[in-house]
Amino acid sequence: MLFSTVIFLSFSCISAKLPHYIKPCARSNPNFNECALKHANENIKELVKVGQETEVNGTYILENIGGKSFLKTVKPQARLTSKRMYLRFENLFNGNKLLEDQMNKFLDANWKDVYEELTEPGTEVMLEILISIINKIHMIAPFEEMFPEKLP
Repeated sequence: MLFSTVIFLSFSCISAKLPHYIKPCARSNPNFNECALKHANENIKELVKVGQETEVNGTYILENIGGKSFLKTVKPQARLTSKRMYLRFENLFNGNKLLEDQMNKFLDANWKDVYEELTEPGTEVMLEILISIINKIHMIAPFEEMFPEKLP
């Protein structure tokens, strides 16, 4: 099943072992997808605390382990956006202050291009770490316990 921000779908679950900020969504809720996505987007702020917008999309599968179904996130994608990035480098060009100032002005004027070049590799690393954590959380409890048919 494909959901926007599905990576964090799993954080809308029930388990005593999960963090306090996770809110449950009943699978029987006719608006289950909306509930799960809403809570997942709220929880991303607890996992990724940066001064930028983070959007994560992906798919998940149910993996049978020992006769029980567990969620596994696959094919994740992430996009980071920022309103502004500030750069200031010092001691460049063997202490040549004029060249250093010009480089800092150039980087400041072209911050969007620099941001895009720097965030792509960082996003991939962040996504790998995040998916690793999420898939470990998925293994805490089977799907049926994380997403019960009805809430108590």
